[in-house]
Amino acid sequence: MTANSPAHRKLIHHNRSLSELAVQLKRSFLQYLAYTSPYIPPEAHSIWRTLGQLAETQLSHAESILDLLSDRRFVALDSAFPMEFATHHYVSLNYLLGPLCLDQQQRASLARQAAHELMDDVEARSLLERIASGEVLISQEIEKLQQGIAQNQRR
Repeated sequence: MTANSPAHRKLIHHNRSLSELAVQLKRSFLQYLAYTSPYIPPEAHSIWRTLGQLAETQLSHAESILDLLSDRRFVALDSAFPMEFATHHYVSLNYLLGPLCLDQQQRASLARQAAHELMDDVEARSLLERIASGEVLISQEIEKLQQGIAQNQRR
């Protein structure tokens, strides 16, 4: 593959897309929660632990992408968390779950979109399909947690 061939340009485009997805996963609201200090009611400590486990899963998705990019000798981008996350430091866990659900739905959508757009990348395809499925499952789990808290508040 020559430096200016169509195949090389396509690989560079794929690597940039993969890098962007890794950044989106590493800088998600779920990842940001580790830097917050929400009020957690005593009955919600298990929810906080579950969110920590989900964040670890999501981080492993990003790291899998970064490993692939490293194997390809592509330097991935990095960035800071979005500024709007900074307004969520000292609020209740119940409140955080709303924005978290919305953000995770976006991350799952981005992962599905990347899996679709890079279907012709043989090396990345199965990884992206697995990550997209995993991000959807994370989104569904967060929605279940939010529904559980809403039901407990009605009692």
